[in-house]
Amino acid sequence: MKIASNKLDFKIIIGTANFGSKYGTEKLSKVFPYSDLEIIFDDIRKNPNIFIDTASAYINSELLIGKIAPFSLEKRIMTKITINPHDTFFSVVGNIEKSLENVKQNKLFSVLIHNASFINFTNASEIIRGLQHCQDIGITNSIGVSCYDASEIINIKKRFSLFTNFQLPENVVDRRNFKNQNLIDLKIDNNEIYLRSVFLQGTLLSELNQLPNCLYPSKKIFENLEIFCKENNISKLKYCLDYARSIGWNSGMVFGIQNFNQYKEILKELERPITLHNFPTEVLDTVSVDPRNWTYEE
Repeated sequence: MKIASNKLDFKIIIGTANFGSKYGTEKLSKVFPYSDLEIIFDDIRKNPNIFIDTASAYINSELLIGKIAPFSLEKRIMTKITINPHDTFFSVVGNIEKSLENVKQNKLFSVLIHNASFINFTNASEIIRGLQHCQDIGITNSIGVSCYDASEIINIKKRFSLFTNFQLPENVVDRRNFKNQNLIDLKIDNNEIYLRSVFLQGTLLSELNQLPNCLYPSKKIFENLEIFCKENNISKLKYCLDYARSIGWNSGMVFGIQNFNQYKEILKELERPITLHNFPTEVLDTVSVDPRNWTYEE
């Protein structure tokens, strides 16, 4: 199936955190089947609107991309690098060059800083200089930051205007930024903000008995969401995707997937029109909605 570009005004971005190792909650985490990797990369090659999201911190992910899809995803891979207080211009450039070598492409679409807290490091200007150098010499098309809160994007953009790509979590149980005018203005001003955590690490699509124990106090929210979908004869997948596609600042969506069949199911749903315009189900509190606060004692 090839997605017609005139049907979508955003990028589809396939997350690869589980391509080389388990990622996410203990009950839901699975390594992406190796037998599906060649199939999915072959399909992605045929769809110019589909991109790849990876990171140096994702175990084996970059190396698997380079092994299975070398020199075939030019300018369609975004990777993330983690910055520490001891990084220099040279270490940043070296890390980006290493990622490019790992994925075996001639140029990346984007390089994002994995930890937005770098803005408070004393070496922040060195980091920026390294990133800008990589953009100037053509290693990457664009640079940006992966954030957890809209305020991080706003503050970083004010200080460093050269950043044009961002990632931000948002989903039907975390609707803090649905109509965030600051983010909409950034998109209008030619910045791209990519929505991640659309399925909240798979919990929004899972069976209720698969929720991590730390979310059990909020189980009623997931139950009511399931009831709403059943009463309105829609899938939870559609509910999540229609919400994500309704966000005005959304330039693209990062999806974590468990296998090739789920990937095709998502693409098929994205070809259909948005029919939901109201999302009345409850939201999680600001602590529970952030996977960094989750514990995995089972």
